[in-house]
Amino acid sequence: MKRALPSRIKDTICVSVLALLVIIVFWPVLFEGRLLLPTDQFDTMTLPFSSDYGPPQAYNHNLTDALMQSYPWKIATQKAFRNGEFYYWNPLILNGYPQYAASRQTYDVFNLLLIPFDLPFAFNLILVLELFTAGVGMFVLLRVHGRRRIIALMFATAWMFNGMFLAHVLNLWALATFCWVPFALAMSRLYHRRKAPGYLLATGLFLGLAFLGSTLQSAFYAFVCFGIVNVAWSMEARQITRKAMSSVGIPFAIALGLSAIMWLPAMELFLEVLKHGT
Repeated sequence: MKRALPSRIKDTICVSVLALLVIIVFWPVLFEGRLLLPTDQFDTMTLPFSSDYGPPQAYNHNLTDALMQSYPWKIATQKAFRNGEFYYWNPLILNGYPQYAASRQTYDVFNLLLIPFDLPFAFNLILVLELFTAGVGMFVLLRVHGRRRIIALMFATAWMFNGMFLAHVLNLWALATFCWVPFALAMSRLYHRRKAPGYLLATGLFLGLAFLGSTLQSAFYAFVCFGIVNVAWSMEARQITRKAMSSVGIPFAIALGLSAIMWLPAMELFLEVLKHGT
């Protein structure tokens, strides 16, 4: 009789399939020097380059922010991080602007790749790894729910390559936030089942990583989704008040503490603009 493969090996094979799929899809970007950035927008939509064209001819004009904002922010972040400056000003905006406080994903954990890798490869690598993280997170969540590996692999692939992520991948917000949410939900589900406080800590960690990769708006959406699911699980156990307060409140407090490096300066900037801005 053939001996069955251990569960860990089967899970590793499934995760390896996810890695292989994302490598195949982004092979030209990772290994052939191709760019994800829509540089045709400079030629056909931006003066003075567009003066030789008729109507705008960009392939996807909805990605203007990727080229005009997201990528330039990464350039400024890379320069600051390589100089050891984690609270920095962008001298190219007005007379100087506290970019680190503007909720522009400065403290996304994947930005550490900006230190060893040069742009634009680092930019592409960040996006690819975030997609892979999203797929692994959904696979873990579905396995926690007891779904068969092949089913979990299918739907993890669908989550990894869903239209929302791919359509807005260059604008960063949705993917960088929600690639971590399945991990947070998986740890929270394990807490509901096993009552071990370590799962609350893990939940707060993953929720904090989601906050660090987000804008204030996408962090709010992530928390609302996380909260609604946890309230539903608490209702299943008929302990909605106590369970919901612990399973939502404690991880949220941990996440806020971990992401305070981002949201405290952001709140200070926001209040400063309200008081003295025009």
